[in-house]
Amino acid sequence: ARASQSVEVAYPAFSHTFTGLPLGDYEVQATSTDCEARATSSFSVTAGALVQPQVTIIRHTYAGCAAGQIEVAVEGTTAACPVSYTLTPAAGGTPQVRNNVTTERTQFTGLAAGTYTLTTSYGGQTQTTPVEIKTVTPGTLKVEPSPADVYCSPTGRMKVTLEGGTLDEPATLTLSLNGTAVRSVNLNAGETTKQIDDLLPGAYSLALRTECGATAEAETAIAAKNVPSLLNQSLMFYVENFDFCSPKPVWNVRVDFQGYGITEADIHNALDGASYEVYSEDGKLQANGPIPADQLAERASKNQQLSFYIKVPPTDGSLSFVMRPSCGDPILFRGSGFLMSKQNEPGSQRPKLEKEITRLECNKSHVKFYLQKENVGNGIVKIKDKATGALVGETQSTGAPLYTTAELDLPNGDYICEYWVDCPDAPHYTEPLHLDNLHIEPTVNVYDNQLCTSNGSISLNYDTFVYNDVKHAELRDASGVLLKEITARDTRYTFDHLGAGTYTVKVAPVDPGSCLPAFTKTVEIKEYEIDYPGSTPPGQPSPAFPFDEDPPGVIPYKDRKSYRVETGATADDNTLKIDFYAPPGDYKFVFRNAEGTVIQTKTITNPDTGQPKSKFTAEFNHLPDYVEMDFPTECGTRCTEKLYLTALTPKTTDPLLDGALNVTPINAVPGCQDGKLLVTSRLVANGAPQKPTRIAVYAIK
Repeated sequence: ARASQSVEVAYPAFSHTFTGLPLGDYEVQATSTDCEARATSSFSVTAGALVQPQVTIIRHTYAGCAAGQIEVAVEGTTAACPVSYTLTPAAGGTPQVRNNVTTERTQFTGLAAGTYTLTTSYGGQTQTTPVEIKTVTPGTLKVEPSPADVYCSPTGRMKVTLEGGTLDEPATLTLSLNGTAVRSVNLNAGETTKQIDDLLPGAYSLALRTECGATAEAETAIAAKNVPSLLNQSLMFYVENFDFCSPKPVWNVRVDFQGYGITEADIHNALDGASYEVYSEDGKLQANGPIPADQLAERASKNQQLSFYIKVPPTDGSLSFVMRPSCGDPILFRGSGFLMSKQNEPGSQRPKLEKEITRLECNKSHVKFYLQKENVGNGIVKIKDKATGALVGETQSTGAPLYTTAELDLPNGDYICEYWVDCPDAPHYTEPLHLDNLHIEPTVNVYDNQLCTSNGSISLNYDTFVYNDVKHAELRDASGVLLKEITARDTRYTFDHLGAGTYTVKVAPVDPGSCLPAFTKTVEIKEYEIDYPGSTPPGQPSPAFPFDEDPPGVIPYKDRKSYRVETGATADDNTLKIDFYAPPGDYKFVFRNAEGTVIQTKTITNPDTGQPKSKFTAEFNHLPDYVEMDFPTECGTRCTEKLYLTALTPKTTDPLLDGALNVTPINAVPGCQDGKLLVTSRLVANGAPQKPTRIAVYAIK
């Protein structure tokens, strides 16, 4: 038979391995090349036992990384019997292939999270093995801080531990203060605890990041053992005034410590080298500077209020104040919510120029200017002609603490007022001034009349700002009859003891050559609105009605339930009883329904008992649930009260009626939909039996 494989070897010591033999029976024959010596032997190649590959997960991976690693072992792998592997991801992608591996162990690296199929070819056999790489995390950071001795002392420390995860690769732990990294330490794979020393007090952010980008974060704070008592005090902020001498607009803000018994040593211990920062709502720095520790210490030595000033530019919204020690951290104090009022007042960021105008005659005025300068120096005011720019007048204060005053007699016309605080670099401000014979509208106040009296009044205020001006005022009734007139050098004219009605008031200068116009206005004095019998009009000492008094020692009817309602067996069948205490006589009552139709008129007679007033009861039957009642007064005038009779009945405590009715109005849309009332009943939900329910809706005119 033909040889399957042959090879030449050196005799006498040789060794050779035949590979790649299929299953079957074989004879091996060795023949000498220089003689006829020959040796033979037989053997068989048979199928061996099934060999299972052993898969070991060396590490899983982190989210977003491909760092998984496995080791595969097939026992008995040699050069004579190699093994081949193919690792195929279930999610798709390029498989990893290892052909003709001659060692028992081999590794696959760079694996993303997911499931894989491992195909193993060995000794003529092929097997598949499932493999899963999971997503893991480094865990969470547990921080145990230890305080520093004092502020700005690098004697704090912290112990950082990774818990609940696995650190399969090197990582870097970064410590930050206020967003700035101040320390970085490295952790080896498998290392879970780190001690970090020599830390300043402050609020720290910790961020762990592995080589492939997995993260863990935490926050902690290093405190100080010996905190100055001063730092336990609160701060108050007072916006005092605007600095008109500054070339840039700034507010002077006083900062007060709210504490007592603070010593010089306390100040220096807490605030030497300290600084402040002011931030707007959007986090932008508005102002900063040193804390004046020496100045505060001097005030402490004199038992004075501990205060200092900061300068802050105008900013919309509230501001926050931050105080830091000399080393920058931690923040000693943080406050917010100041500078909310004065800074937003119109004109508050400039000196206030006020003008007092007195008319000397029709074409000339005396003008007094007041320049409020907020205790920051002398003020200057210049008045210029608007058309020509020519200087009309100028003044400078002479040491007045609060105001600069300028007084000028000016003809009608247009002017420019230029003013500023007399200090270097102070900005100048301008305001227009217009003087003419403006029409001044008088103010008219009408005071209504109390029912059955004549105590209404009309007050007229006509201030023309003309010196020594005499005016004539008159009052006429609706028919034009003159009732009263006043001639006086005054600005206020009052006509009193007036009843209800329409009146005309007129006021005019007595001088026929005056340029000031006359003023005429028609007004109406009304009766007080009365909402029920026995009520007292606003501002009046006592009622003016027949139904207002009780015998001495008895609670007035208007202060207790003088109305009694008895509901009938059906709706809109109610009985109304009213107790009165009134003079003898006839009293007429008129009732209208919701549509305004008169449904009942009744006259009640109170007989003469020989007393000025006596008690009697008026009873009205068969009234609907809603009525409008006209009732009389002792002077014949009638008043109207609206009554919801069902609301005057004794209140029920039946739980079935608790929240039993809900009414939702739906407004009308012209040309689209009518108005509606959505009525929702919860009677059944509250436990009432299911049966018809009557709902009445009244349109009140």
